Amino acid sequence: MKPSTVTADSVVFLNPGDWLYELHVVGRKDINGDGLEDLEVCFIDRALNGGSYNAAQGVLVTRYSADSYAVALSFSLEDGLCDEYAR
Repeated sequence: MKPSTVTADSVVFLNPGDWLYELHVVGRKDINGDGLEDLEVCFIDRALNGGSYNAAQGVLVTRYSADSYAVALSFSLEDGLCDEYAR
């Protein structure tokens, strides 16, 4: 799936009439103290097919070393922060 919109801090995947996925970077810092920048991300998942499904989840994107792949982990962000992006 190709993104429909990309900015410095967000990526949107839109399948009109079907589904919407959004990733919003809300923080960039070394969360786990390993010397590597981590990303605090809101993941938005919403039905566009007439359903009422609309979810927002905090995710931590991190790496285990400077040359490893990024991994996404479930992560608790400030209460309600991701809900603001879930429109």
